[in-house]
Amino acid sequence: AHIMEAFGVELFEMPPAKGCQDMIYVANIGIAIEPYIVLANYKAPGRACEVPPAKAYFESLGYQCIIPPKTFEGEADMKLWKKGHYFCGTGQFSTQNSFEWIAKQTGVKTIFVEEIDPQAFHLDCSLLVIDEENFLVNKAGLSPESIKTLQKLGRVTFTPDGIATTGCTNGVLIPEKKIYMSGAFNPELKDYQRAMEFLLETMDKFGYTTVFTDVDSYNASGADLSCSIFHLTFPPHATH
Repeated sequence: AHIMEAFGVELFEMPPAKGCQDMIYVANIGIAIEPYIVLANYKAPGRACEVPPAKAYFESLGYQCIIPPKTFEGEADMKLWKKGHYFCGTGQFSTQNSFEWIAKQTGVKTIFVEEIDPQAFHLDCSLLVIDEENFLVNKAGLSPESIKTLQKLGRVTFTPDGIATTGCTNGVLIPEKKIYMSGAFNPELKDYQRAMEFLLETMDKFGYTTVFTDVDSYNASGADLSCSIFHLTFPPHATH
């Protein structure tokens, strides 16, 4: 958090709720699509307790919240491509029905991509939208048809074989500063060494400096840096 603040990012901290040990992974709690905070409807067991305190928190800031009737696990499964268009990850935790419901409520366009690797829990484990024309993709995480869809819409850079579990796509872009923050930091291990070298070289081609941060405590739970970030993309007064 301190590193992000040093790069000029304004941060809000959601208070923890008793008994909700995974609440730190706020990328699953919902997504901000003006004029709503679309809250999660969890499939993952034990996480439903996170929704009421999150709803209370966002409403205390002045936001209006809605919840889809089917399972949906937040911006970790719904990645902004360009204004009003989102890539939506189906096949594991979020359903196509939920994305269609969100589209109807908000007016956004949805592009469905299928997640096929049970170890890549959400779409952020397989897709990083660098900009409107460029995507970083973990090939093992998405169906061949989904990869073809991405290739029709932009230029795809694949992460090298053997580093799919290092979290290359699970970082956080700070476009204003051209910084890519990554949790793929474990220089003692060969696969992470390869991942770090790959990210430094690849993101540099897109004008980004990669900054690594230690998220070993997240990795122990199968999570990564992007899991702990919720993008609050519009001010609450926009809901009134």
